[in-house]
Amino acid sequence: MGEYVIIAIPLLLETGAYNSLVQRVLLIDGTEQHQVERVMKRNAISEAEVRAIMSCQASRQTRTKAADDVIENDGTLNALELKVLEIHHAYLKLSAKLKTA
Repeated sequence: MGEYVIIAIPLLLETGAYNSLVQRVLLIDGTEQHQVERVMKRNAISEAEVRAIMSCQASRQTRTKAADDVIENDGTLNALELKVLEIHHAYLKLSAKLKTA
């Protein structure tokens, strides 16, 4: 099997600074409301503040269009883990193919 590296870059599309480093873009996506709730809880800020931040970022549609792969984070933690394992195995296969090419 192959090897691969994941670089977590929250503002990849906004900065464009890492485009030469990545071969694929994986988007972990969730509903806008879920995103708002998570940020409010994590950062202890208001919904208005979260939405102001989000308005300066690439839209969900833009992120989805730019992504090669999308994992929908819309269920349980167990369901998310299964989706991550699925993409992990796909990336291992892809990496192995690239090594032999």
